[in-house]
Amino acid sequence: MPVKRTKQQQRYTNAQRKRLLLEFRSSAMNDNQYCLSNGIPPTTWKRWRSKEELILHNKRHGRCPTMGGQGKKPLMPFQEELLGYMRDRRDKEKYLRAFHLMLWVKRNQRPWLEQYLLTKKNPANGYECLSRLLRRFCASHRFSHRVPCVNKVTQAVLDEVWIGYAVHFWAKYSEYDRSRIFNADETGVYFVRHATKQDVGRSWEVVQSGEEFETF
Repeated sequence: MPVKRTKQQQRYTNAQRKRLLLEFRSSAMNDNQYCLSNGIPPTTWKRWRSKEELILHNKRHGRCPTMGGQGKKPLMPFQEELLGYMRDRRDKEKYLRAFHLMLWVKRNQRPWLEQYLLTKKNPANGYECLSRLLRRFCASHRFSHRVPCVNKVTQAVLDEVWIGYAVHFWAKYSEYDRSRIFNADETGVYFVRHATKQDVGRSWEVVQSGEEFETF
C-alpha cells in the first residue's frame, strides 16, 4: 500500500506577510481570489486578515517567522519589581529570605496572591507552593543560599575606597597603554606557557628550555 505523503506546510516571514497584505489592499480581487492566485491557504489568510493591523505595524525584523511573544508567559507578572526589591535589600546588606519575598508579595501584590491561592487545594498548600516558586525565582536570577557573615565595614565604605583608588590610579597611569598594565596583589603570579595539545588529566606545564618567565 503506497504511503500517503503529507503536504509540507509553508512558513512565511514577517516581510512576506506585510508584502502580501499591502498587495491585497491595492488589488481588485476578493479574499478567495487573492488566496488562490498566491497559493495561500484560506485559513492562513483569514488569520492574517484578523491580525492585519498588528502584522503591518509589527517592529520585528522581516526575516523572522513570528511576531514575538510566543514564549512561556511568566507566572508572576511583577518579576521586575520583585527583582528590584531583592537587589535593593542586598545592596543595603539586609537579610533576604523567601519569607521576606512572601511578605513583599502579600503587601504589594495582594490581588495576584488571592487569585494564586484559589488555584491550590488549601491556603497552607498555596503558601508552600508560593515559597517554592520564589526560591526557584531566586535561583534563576543567581541568588544563592549562603551563610551570612558580618563585614568589618559596610559595603558603602568599601565602594568609596574602591572608587577613590580607581580615580587615583587612572590619574597617575592613564598615559600608559592598557597592554602594559597588570593587575597583581601580594600573591606571586606565574606566567607560564601551556602546551598546545595535552592528554586529558595530565599536567599542562612545559619545560623552561632557556626561557625565563617573570613573576609578578
